[in-house]
Amino acid sequence: MLCKLIAYQPTRDEAIATMKRALSEFVIEPIKTTIPASLSILSHNLFVKSKIDTEFVERNF
Repeated sequence: MLCKLIAYQPTRDEAIATMKRALSEFVIEPIKTTIPASLSILSHNLFVKSKIDTEFVERNF
């Protein structure tokens, strides 16, 4: 693990927006990271609606 990013805001929607902005600003080179996958998860309709379970990633990605 290179780093850990935690976002906190008063609402889920605000926290998701903050996390997406922060991930979009990260620059980690030259290695590949899970940032693109994390951005996809944060943008997924079911994740935004908090309608996920432990198989969410396996089913959708």
